[in-house]
Amino acid sequence: MSSNWEKLRKKLDSTKSGRIEKKTGKKENLKHKKQVSNGNERASQDGLQINDTRMKELKDFAREHDLSESQVFDAYGVDAGNLTRKTNLETLGKYIAMDCEMVGVADDMSVLARVSIVNYHGRVVYDTYVRPKERVTDWRTWVSGVKSFHMRDAPPFEKVQKEVADVLENRVLVGHAIQNDLKVLLLSHPRRLIRDTSRFSGFRKLAKGKTPSLKKLAQQVLGRDIQSAQHSSVQDAQATMDLYKHVKKEMDEPYFKRGFKG
Repeated sequence: MSSNWEKLRKKLDSTKSGRIEKKTGKKENLKHKKQVSNGNERASQDGLQINDTRMKELKDFAREHDLSESQVFDAYGVDAGNLTRKTNLETLGKYIAMDCEMVGVADDMSVLARVSIVNYHGRVVYDTYVRPKERVTDWRTWVSGVKSFHMRDAPPFEKVQKEVADVLENRVLVGHAIQNDLKVLLLSHPRRLIRDTSRFSGFRKLAKGKTPSLKKLAQQVLGRDIQSAQHSSVQDAQATMDLYKHVKKEMDEPYFKRGFKG
């Protein structure tokens, strides 16, 4: 993976000189094109400008190497507004997994700061930071991975809530303690369309009847290490979906017995 990162860095660094090699072999000096217009360039964390070509390179790299866009964007200081917030609902499929990250506000309350959704195959279909209404008193970066600069271009809560509701509609929602995520989104979802890995009896046996942590389930069932440092809502959603797929028949069975076709 380190070699892939190095290749991308070299490719991106080659554009910083202000010259881009075109397919025709001609070079065009871009030093005079610093003015931002129509959203074609976006400010990065260190104040540099990232154009659409470089943005596409970052997104393509993330997709090709099964990385979340946020991981790649964070590495290059790209603002939150460039995460995946558009998805084709018609081709999305029946199953999705969701995970959220929260930050602290007054009275030790938690509010939504990021929400990530993946499809049945673990591909990211929605991922965005969320600008809280309240003043943040604790970013909880050590666990949430959320930093203040992520909010620079983050959409407001109401917009994200509406977009997530559209994605969830009529789909089987997979999550780990998913009610916490729905609660912070101020959304509800039909019980027959929820698959909560924290409540599955087979997984609870591994925790001796207690609520199993996602981290331990990923280690024991998937042989995967997650949450070793800051959490990634994308990785957590992917792990949750894989856990569900591991026991899909058993988790679905109670709903089929009740006549639901989840």
